[in-house]
Amino acid sequence: MKKLYLLLVILLIAGSVTLLRAQVSGGDIPTSPRLSSSDYLTEHGRNIYNKAKSGDANSQSELAFFLYNGIEANINYHDVLYWAKKAADQKNPCGAFYLGHCYNFGMYVRKNTSVAKQWYNKAFEWANARKNSTDKYVLGMLYNYGWGVYMDKEAAFRWFNMSADEGNAKGQYRMGLAYYLGEGTEKNYEKAERYFLKAADKNHFLSEYYLGLIYSKGGYGVKKAPKTASKFFETAAKHNYAKAQAEMGYNYIHGYGVEQDYDKAIKWYRRAAEQENTRAQFNLALCYRDGIGVPKNNSQMIYWYEKAVKNGDASAMNNLAYCYWEGLGVKTNKAKAVELWREAANKGNKKAEENLRKRGYTW
Repeated sequence: MKKLYLLLVILLIAGSVTLLRAQVSGGDIPTSPRLSSSDYLTEHGRNIYNKAKSGDANSQSELAFFLYNGIEANINYHDVLYWAKKAADQKNPCGAFYLGHCYNFGMYVRKNTSVAKQWYNKAFEWANARKNSTDKYVLGMLYNYGWGVYMDKEAAFRWFNMSADEGNAKGQYRMGLAYYLGEGTEKNYEKAERYFLKAADKNHFLSEYYLGLIYSKGGYGVKKAPKTASKFFETAAKHNYAKAQAEMGYNYIHGYGVEQDYDKAIKWYRRAAEQENTRAQFNLALCYRDGIGVPKNNSQMIYWYEKAVKNGDASAMNNLAYCYWEGLGVKTNKAKAVELWREAANKGNKKAEENLRKRGYTW
């Protein structure tokens, strides 16, 4: 009996230790990456991967950044976690920062804000100790969003500015974004353009995307330049950034800054849609509905509407509701149609409101 009691105590202690470890770690860390060198689209991405594999902490954190944003390869949170932990094991602040993200937002591991805070605190501690140009960018990010520290947009702006002044591409990108959005400073597209261009010269592809937006919109001291916008969008799109791919799809459909080309439009829309870009999914559905660049196909239209609806797109909800009401590509289901219209109307979609009103429904 004593032996049985002792065995139960040992098992209980072992279970408690295992549980404690799980609580501290927040979940299992992958022991190997899923993507290999050949999964990265460009030589630049493959070079970063090879350096990361050889143990370079900066390259490991850069891969985490790429895969978090869907640059060079599709978004892959498994590998974000893997490479972030590899970098953090070498006291790399960017690695700790992205590891904090994984736990903060439940990316591949269980969401655990306590563990996330521990990693954000490590990122702050290590970055504050060294204060090189990348560390200053990390400090700016922590202050900008209030991760591990109190949110302070003006402090974030100062850290980004110091990082940018030292020639750091990420710091320059964040300065551009600060002026583009008016965060911690006044909105100023001319200054945003200047910083984005500096970062783009260092192969910072998010900066290429925002330059495309600036030249597409114009304003705040910058003139519209559709051809220049498309050039920057295309560079970012070739490095797999889904938002830029969706912009290229739109530009080729409408001949905005490029010669109209439906085949290229469909190619870019599809690449973005397959990465769960909602705008591309909705527009691809429209292409199948209207036979633009592809034969009309109601099944494909419904497929892409449903993908966009799953991602919360109100316009797709409105259009899919109409399909259910009229029986286009699906069996008629008026109850489902009303449900979708109400969901879209609650998101502020005016067409859905009108469709409900015309049919005598409220929302």
